[in-house]
Amino acid sequence: MREEDRARLLMAQSVYRECAGMVKTGSPDNLRGQLDEELESQYERTGARSVDVRVGGVTCATATRTVKAGRPRCDMTVTDERAFAEWVADNITEFYEPILAQCARSGEVPDGVDVTTSETPDTVRWQLKNLDPHAVAVAVRAVFPDADAVRLLTGGGE
Repeated sequence: MREEDRARLLMAQSVYRECAGMVKTGSPDNLRGQLDEELESQYERTGARSVDVRVGGVTCATATRTVKAGRPRCDMTVTDERAFAEWVADNITEFYEPILAQCARSGEVPDGVDVTTSETPDTVRWQLKNLDPHAVAVAVRAVFPDADAVRLLTGGGE
């Protein structure tokens, strides 16, 4: 590999890592988290599930809100170890966790065990679609006319 290509690769990899940290979903403190928070707030005010994302008046992408429904869960907790141990001795000779997992799947409730049910919460996610790199470039240049790529990616540092 030529040295110039190696340098380009390492520069691209560095930019990729920096950008990945900025756009990772589920991180409320990064740029993506800030946008998601803004979009969620806008959704709560307006009910709009799909909105244009604009920079400097230029539409650069469309954000669409999706909700992944929570799933039912069944958790078992041993509340009477003696009764449960007797049940295990009479029925199964394995460890507690595999037994409880199997019982949860089969619906059988062993003696000495309480069943509690719950649901995992819904997961809300905003997806950026139709991202237009040219529109982004025009918008970013309008907002940051004197900035270079390094300053944009690092927030001003070198």
